[in-house]
Amino acid sequence: MAQQTRRTTARHRNREARFSWRLLLIGFALGLAVMWAVQHMLNGGRLTGLRKFFAHHPTANAPAQPPAAAAPALPKPTFDFYTILPEVGSGMPEAARRSSARSANPESPGKGVRYILQAAAYTNSHDADHLRARLALSGIESYTEKVSVEGRGSYYRVRLGPFASMAAMASVDHRLARLGIRAIPLKVKAAPRT
Repeated sequence: MAQQTRRTTARHRNREARFSWRLLLIGFALGLAVMWAVQHMLNGGRLTGLRKFFAHHPTANAPAQPPAAAAPALPKPTFDFYTILPEVGSGMPEAARRSSARSANPESPGKGVRYILQAAAYTNSHDADHLRARLALSGIESYTEKVSVEGRGSYYRVRLGPFASMAAMASVDHRLARLGIRAIPLKVKAAPRT
């Protein structure tokens, strides 16, 4: 009788263990499904995470591409900041920026010209606001400028300035560099006052 009780108890424990494993696997599968659905809704169906990685990186079993000699050679596109986002002003060469920042009599912008720093340009206003908040927490005042580029849509530029001299601009540029932001110094024509 005691032996039969042990067998029954052992069978009952095995059933409980199998049921708990099944419950765990079902919970895991449901969690994955919910996570995928939420991510799909938030990203609007765009490729994300590992799907994006595998979409751009062919596997080792993928067939080899035909030799490059068979395809006509196309010129490589060049991506230059000033062709992508045309600017009213002009960028300043690095050497000129360094030399005038070191000189005892820093160059003043002159009449009708001002110095500004462009920290970034985003296609999304949320990203621009995020950078502005990060700069504000560091004690750096900035502003956002919306620009429409023909054929490319709208961009949100995060800018700092105008600065009275190259030395003032270099000081803020140095603070940005400590934050890991490489700003573009610009010499821009001032808008006429009406």
